[in-house]
Amino acid sequence: MPVSDAFRDYVLEQLAGLGAVTVRRMFGGAGIYHGGLFFAVLDDDQLFFKVDGETRPAYEAAGSGPFAPMLGEAPMRGYYEVPAEVLDDRERLVEWARRAVNVARATAKPKKRAGRKVARKAAASGGATPARVLQSFPPRTRTLAGRVRDLVKRALPTVREVPYPGWKAIGYRDPDAGLVCTIFPYKECVRLYLEHGAKLADPDRLLEGAGKTRQVRYVTMRSPGDVKARALTRALRAALAYGAVR
Repeated sequence: MPVSDAFRDYVLEQLAGLGAVTVRRMFGGAGIYHGGLFFAVLDDDQLFFKVDGETRPAYEAAGSGPFAPMLGEAPMRGYYEVPAEVLDDRERLVEWARRAVNVARATAKPKKRAGRKVARKAAASGGATPARVLQSFPPRTRTLAGRVRDLVKRALPTVREVPYPGWKAIGYRDPDAGLVCTIFPYKECVRLYLEHGAKLADPDRLLEGAGKTRQVRYVTMRSPGDVKARALTRALRAALAYGAVR
């Protein structure tokens, strides 16, 4: 849901004692970063801090609940709403924010190691490019995969293309969300896999794989007419948003 400028500015004013923070718009809401760490979410004029098993009880004791960006879907228990009495008290808010930053720091370490591992694999791929990944497929498949590539890059301008020559696939990684989606071309079709698709709402009934895959979901496209730009864009942006806050 939208975040008003007035609420955003109020939160930033209250957080002044934390030091420099940055805000990045994220599909109507926004993420808050400190020292490059994503530790808070603004959504529908509410503030949510990142929590873990040690910090969550304080929120629950105050009657706060987890971040639930999608109606009808399970909430994201990694973020809890900051109680109103804490939000209005600058000293307490900064104290709670520091704890949230520490949680973000602790959980970010495995991701950074994984990111370096991916970078090493990419460096060892012998200069592979998306075009080289696709070159062994029929022209029809290459053309269809090109349409999907263009759509992903338009929908998610922050992602980086990563060719996976061993899998004959093309991945898309975001600095904050990690791996968001992957294109797998086949002889007769192209599939777009959403890394955490099982956690997403599917209002357009695009996603396949329920009962077959535990985490990912995918969209199968056999012709240009199957590349439904609006619906796919909605799904891709929801996948990025989920990856950024999970």
